[in-house]
Order: sequence, then C-alpha cells, then structure tokens
Amino acid sequence: MIFFLLSLAFCLYVLLRFVGIDRVCAALGAFLPTILPAITRLSLDGFLSQTAVLFVFVFFANLLHQRDLNARSFTLFFSLGLAYLIAAYSELTPFGCCSFLLGVFLTRPETFRQKRLMVWCAILLVALLNPFYIRNLITFLSGQYFTAAIGRFMDDLVPRVLTVSGWSEILFGVVDQPWQLFSELAGVLFAAMAIIGFLLLQRSEKLAFGSILLPVLGVVFFLATRVPLPAYPIAKLIFSFSAFACVLAFSAISKFALPKAHQLSKLLRTSLLILLVATAAWGSIKEYYGVVNETDFLESLRDPSFLDVCRKLENLRDKTVLICDNDPYRLAWFCYHARKNGVYCSATQIGNVSVIGQSLPFLDIPRTENIDFVVTRDRIVDTKSAGSSGN
Repeated sequence: MIFFLLSLAFCLYVLLRFVGIDRVCAALGAFLPTILPAITRLSLDGFLSQTAVLFVFVFFANLLHQRDLNARSFTLFFSLGLAYLIAAYSELTPFGCCSFLLGVFLTRPETFRQKRLMVWCAILLVALLNPFYIRNLITFLSGQYFTAAIGRFMDDLVPRVLTVSGWSEILFGVVDQPWQLFSELAGVLFAAMAIIGFLLLQRSEKLAFGSILLPVLGVVFFLATRVPLPAYPIAKLIFSFSAFACVLAFSAISKFALPKAHQLSKLLRTSLLILLVATAAWGSIKEYYGVVNETDFLESLRDPSFLDVCRKLENLRDKTVLICDNDPYRLAWFCYHARKNGVYCSATQIGNVSVIGQSLPFLDIPRTENIDFVVTRDRIVDTKSAGSSGN
C-alpha cells in the first residue's frame, strides 16, 4: 500500500512541476492526495486494487504533457500503464482507453497516419501483455456496468455523494457539528479553485487534463441522471480521480500574488497549502482511529483459525463454495479469498452492505450435492470426501 501511495506522490510531484508550480508547493500538493480521507477510506475498506491504480492516470497525464516524447516511447509507456490497469483494476479500463485515444488525437503532434499506427500498436501490446484476460474483459465490464447502473446494494456506504457535505468529507473527513458549515464552505472553495486552476492552464495543458477527465465527467453526469441515484459507482469514480482536483486547486493557489508583495504572497500561499494538508491529515487520522477503536472487530479478524481458513481458500479454484458465517465482516473476507470459485452464502449483510431484498446470484444457494466445500469461521469442510470433518 505504501509503495502505491509513494508512486502516486511521485507522479503528482512531476505533474505539478510540469504545470509550473514551485518545489515547495509541488511537494505539498503531491503529499495531499495520499492522505485524503477518501483515499484513506479506500485503503481501510480493503479496496487494494483500486488504491493500487491511483497513480496510473496521473502517470498518463505526465506522458500527455511531454510533447517532445517520441511516438514509440509514448505508445510503449502508455500501453504498459493500460496493461497494468486492466490486470489490477479492470473497471477503469474504459477510462484509460478513452484517455489514450483522446490524448493521441488531441495532444500528439504526429500525422493522422502515425496516430493510427500508434493506436494499433497499443492494442497489440496490451493484448500481448494480458493474453488470457482480454477475452473475458467485455463480459466482466458489462457485468460491472449493470451493477453500477442498476445495483443499489452498495449505496448505503456513500449516502451523501454529490452533496456539499459529501464532497467536504472526501477532502477533510467527517467533522464535528460546530465545524460542519466551515468544512462545507472550504469544500466549495476548493472545488472553485480547481475550476479556476483548469481555466488558468495553457491550451496544451487543458488538452492533457481534458483527455483524462472528460470521459470520467461524462460517465459521472450520465449516472447522475439516473433515478434512483447510483451513489456507489459515482463515489468510487470521484475517489479515484480526486487527485486531479488537488493538482488543479494547487495550480490556482500557486498563481496567487499580491501587487508589490511577493514575499507576503508566497507566505500566504504556503500557509494555506500547509493548512489544507494538515486538515486532510487530521481527517485521515480520524478514519484510522475509527478502525483501530473497534477492538472486538479487529480481534475476530486476527484469530489464527480465521486466517488459516483464508489462506486455504486462496488455494481453491473452480469449486462451488458455500460460506456459513453470521459475522458480516468475516463473511466479506471469506468471499474475497474464495473469489476464484463459485461462491454462495445466505446473508442479510456483507461488510457494511445490506443485501436484504436483493436478487443477487450468490444468494441463490445450490443443491447440497452440487456444493464442494462448506466454510465456517474456523474450518473448511470437503463435502465430497467421505467421512471428512474438515481441512
């Protein structure tokens, strides 16, 4: 996890330097997204795959800014990023592909024929690097789209998305009631600074950022028109690309200057940026504290028998697994570790998510003779092995 966040910080620092921000402001701007409460919540909720690709789109933005990079190197590096994105977090693959196409045709100086060749080379490279997964990608993405557009069983995790308070929580975390109004005002000002930062960019920089953000904004606006609102997929998209809001806001703040008061302007800019970083850090600390304070919850997940079952589930493949556990958090981890199999369970809640009244395939328990393994909190029972009492 730390490695991925360091990768994000490094890519952000380079990007901030590309848009003309001085070293101190760039360092603070690169550090801020790594400690945003939204990013912290992703890591604490166990979404390692999503956290692991946060740096990829910032890396793409750096490639799009380097117009002097030759076509061969650009295509190679972008293709490597796309291949990693497909393997690590396939849900964002369409956004990566759209960013590549828009970036090639809007920002690159090559002729149309050369750009067409770059696209075909990228397709071949990505396919060669993911030879056994590309064929299943379309089916997987269509299923994810159905979940995003139709499914509502995850929306209670982010009930206030697309609200002012929800946006302020992404930046500063949950605040006490006396500070609620101040936090919301700060969130609105931060969003306004991000918009101003985009407008102040040079044309080439606008095209580079637009190639990354336009597909995301399009999908968010499309999902926002659906009734009821699919809050969960919108929130995950906003979480994933929140780093760009920080870059644009810091770009605007770094250009703030008072007439004939250069030193005072620099001091005010630095103080404001330090305040933003400190506020976000405090919000993240509160997120960590909320988890650490759940002593009983952590103890159940640290139980040696539970960990042993998780390790054994990782070794199962292409089996039918029935999970029998009433604890929603253990159940969530069992489902994750058994992901290489057909997983079924009888549950009303998985993790923080209620599945009451939901028509979901994994809730339709198969016949007993079709079940290969039954999982409890401390053992795995092989139903096909005569007289077996468990693994």
